[in-house]
Amino acid sequence: MGVFEAVDDWSGHTSIVVGSGNNGGDGYALATILYSRGFKCSIHTLAKPKTPSAIHFSKAAAGCGIPIVPFYEDDKLLEGANTIVDCIFGIGFHGDARGAYADAIEYINFSDAFVVSVDINSGLNGDTGEAITAVKSDLTVSVGYLKTGMLLQRASALIGELVNVDIGIELLEREHRMLDAKEFDAMLKRLDPQPIEVRESKLVLEEIDPAQRETLDIPNFGTEHCSAIEVANNLTEMLGGPVLVKGRSCDFLVDGKRATFLKPKWFKG
Repeated sequence: MGVFEAVDDWSGHTSIVVGSGNNGGDGYALATILYSRGFKCSIHTLAKPKTPSAIHFSKAAAGCGIPIVPFYEDDKLLEGANTIVDCIFGIGFHGDARGAYADAIEYINFSDAFVVSVDINSGLNGDTGEAITAVKSDLTVSVGYLKTGMLLQRASALIGELVNVDIGIELLEREHRMLDAKEFDAMLKRLDPQPIEVRESKLVLEEIDPAQRETLDIPNFGTEHCSAIEVANNLTEMLGGPVLVKGRSCDFLVDGKRATFLKPKWFKG
């Protein structure tokens, strides 16, 4: 329902592309809501539903008579879609999409339809923001809370507009926070010492003297298997001061263990 209400216009035909997990279950559930309100929709499967949620809502969608067909590129229902909903991979995804999943992502990206990603863009790592083959959406509807990866690495190149819908989840602990530009600037001015600036893409330490820079080349420092936040935390400990990361998606400050993000312009709400 949160996804349904986040989209302004469901007119025409909606094609929902689903995977086998709970993200696919969201797609089946969304289809039943669209059907109950008189909107035309179809479901395009990349695998049989496997999780209890996906199985339950796939049966509910089938019971409504909603077309459920295997995904393939020359499907007339897909070709005529005004909106395509991406429910292929959820927040547990990491690595690279392959086979039929990669084909579906590429099809979505080359479509003229309005693309909505549910919870997260399929192919985007929700922790690190890394992505190789990933859906490029017009709108991403995050469910519950934003995922850290939505603010890192390639996220801004993949997400046209980002909204978050509350579904009653209570966090045990808030890892990070987000401030608007005025609050973010005020925080930077209060800090002593002033933050060292690095670039997220390669974490190039331009303002660090050569002696310090050499200490960062030790084998175990590692950027390959760490998120940008983890790397920045390592820098904070090693350099004894806050680190301001100039990111590709948005800037963020690490001062201790918490990252404070500058609210990106493409996040609505």
